[in-house]
Amino acid sequence: PEAAPVTRQAWKVGDVCIARWAEDRVWYNGEILEMGEVGCLVRFSDYGNEDTVRDDDMVREVGDIPSDNDIDECVGTEATQPEDNPVPASLQCSLCSNLCRRAMRLSCGPAIACWGCAVKEINTTRTCWQCGEKEISTETHLLQDAVLRAFVEQFVSTGKLDPVHLQA
Repeated sequence: PEAAPVTRQAWKVGDVCIARWAEDRVWYNGEILEMGEVGCLVRFSDYGNEDTVRDDDMVREVGDIPSDNDIDECVGTEATQPEDNPVPASLQCSLCSNLCRRAMRLSCGPAIACWGCAVKEINTTRTCWQCGEKEISTETHLLQDAVLRAFVEQFVSTGKLDPVHLQA
């Protein structure tokens, strides 16, 4: 018997997918906005940006991604923390209230947020959820904070918050 011909996956507008962004070759959560000849216009749902993605760079399940590929931390994860080990308030995202993933600090004050949450909020509203400033961008309103990220990494690996963080 002959092998069945390879056919284009049956995608349609509105389908949720995991798509590889051509710029960094990382797989991200997405939603199909438009169908094209050789790919689809995909909105990367955790970050708010859009790009045309080839059919062979789109899958439905995490398990369909080749094991040697890079996958964004938001793909296939639930943003929950075990109840017996709650996230300290000083490490909670000001948007989702979970542990800050790729933590960023806002330029307008001490508030922190997950990179993904902040990018999505800023790209959607162009307004800061803390100070109310309008027409902001991620480049001007988000600051990397290596010390904060180190405290988050320490909490993830040990399950504890270093007392030094309380004074930082």
